[in-house]
Amino acid sequence: EQIEVLKGQIQYYEESAAMSAIAVQIKSQASVQPLEIGGWQPVGVARNAVQSLIDTLQFLGSALIWIILFFLPVALVIFLPLYLIARFFRRNRKAKAQPPIPPTTPQTPA
Repeated sequence: EQIEVLKGQIQYYEESAAMSAIAVQIKSQASVQPLEIGGWQPVGVARNAVQSLIDTLQFLGSALIWIILFFLPVALVIFLPLYLIARFFRRNRKAKAQPPIPPTTPQTPA
């Protein structure tokens, strides 16, 4: 009985699909401009140049901010202790390398 019901449904769908109609309409949008080939537009070139300049300046500004806020503190944390340790050892080595100055007696003019 279920098979007959399913066959009936399939036949109904086939007949419904055969009687269905599909309508397709293709319309162009008025806002779309026609493609221009080979036309040089100085305004567009100037706009692209200004945008590239702005992008470059933004990059340089961002790089400067990164250097000041990130790389400089990291470099200080790493290199300041190394500099202080090297300076300490240089002072100690310099102090040990100099021979003591013997005391001199004042000479009296003759």
